[in-house]
Amino acid sequence: MNTRQPESLRIFIASETPLNHRNGVANSVLQVLPEFKAQGHEVMIMCPKPAEDSYSGFPVVKTKKVKIPGYNFNLGIPSLAFVERTMKEFQPAVVYSASPYLLGGHAVRAANNFLLPSVSNYQSRVEMFGNNAAEKIFKDKKVRKAVVDGFGKSVIKRTKRIYNHSTLALVPSNASQDDLLRYNIHTLIRQWGRGVDGVLYHPDKKQLDHVKEQRRVWSNNGEKVIAICVGRLSPEKRVERLAALKETGVQIVVVGKGEKAYEKLLRSELPEGTIFTGELTGEELATAVSAAHFSIHTGTEDTFGQTVQEAMAAGNPVIAPSAGGPAEIVTHGRTGLIYDAEDDRALRDMAILLRDNELMRNEMGRNGRREVEDKTWSRYAGLLIDYFYEAIDIQGIELAHR
Repeated sequence: MNTRQPESLRIFIASETPLNHRNGVANSVLQVLPEFKAQGHEVMIMCPKPAEDSYSGFPVVKTKKVKIPGYNFNLGIPSLAFVERTMKEFQPAVVYSASPYLLGGHAVRAANNFLLPSVSNYQSRVEMFGNNAAEKIFKDKKVRKAVVDGFGKSVIKRTKRIYNHSTLALVPSNASQDDLLRYNIHTLIRQWGRGVDGVLYHPDKKQLDHVKEQRRVWSNNGEKVIAICVGRLSPEKRVERLAALKETGVQIVVVGKGEKAYEKLLRSELPEGTIFTGELTGEELATAVSAAHFSIHTGTEDTFGQTVQEAMAAGNPVIAPSAGGPAEIVTHGRTGLIYDAEDDRALRDMAILLRDNELMRNEMGRNGRREVEDKTWSRYAGLLIDYFYEAIDIQGIELAHR
């Protein structure tokens, strides 16, 4: 919690994705708003449609949108003039961009035009989305490669411009910090992870009657150990890797939604009997996670790994790859198991190890819960406010020396 400054802030937030969509960017914005309200800060939010008219009592300005091919969400495409006009009317003290690219890029530019401090949160590898979209659109390999190469260069150029013109850059992990350093970002970088709802996700829920019943149904009356995989069903999540668990007797549960073609692929490649729940949220999602014996993460491109933290909060050991944000959350042999990022055989072996070792699962689950107990959203909202004040101080010093 910030105690350095007593006054409230006026904060302009630009969310690159719609706040009605269930993803890490939207969730990280929504979770800090109640704390901002409690601290007396004033907030205006800009995001693409669809979205509510307000969140936590803060007004929302909705922008035009464009759908990304191969993905079930939109990006905002407002004009710079629209962003500047809205920002000028609100008169913020600081501009915060969550995973900036199109909308967030304009927000950073507008902040610079108004000599305002800006904080940009690196949460998504945009080039990854472009590459996967190109796979959907262009069937000719040469054309696809040319498009991907051109798009990649464009993404790097825009990313450098956005973050090098920001007052402060935030990253959720060392892996994502490496991304920005590779892009030659010279802006000051700070780490800002994520909070987790330790009440919604709690080991005690494993003993609730409705959770026991869900476990009984999924495990075929206790005959199988349940592994759950939660997340967006899209190519970069690499959920098809769960095919390595064929003939292990592990009951796989996949939670999430995405493009129909990718889900169709998963249904054809994953072990027979794999359960697809579709998208779950809130208590339904917490029940599903608690009903499982352990959790599996398959993606190697994630900048963080919120579903990993939620699994740990629920008391689940987690199997995760040795790449991306999840590898920094899971401690191998203590809170879960880390497998070589490209070794599906290792993934299979670790699933079998947890399948056969209840004592290991329980011990790792307890350790995981302890690991995330202090990672509350209140704490991370307070830390974010601290970074806003730091950006304000930096901007003040820079203006004073002009």
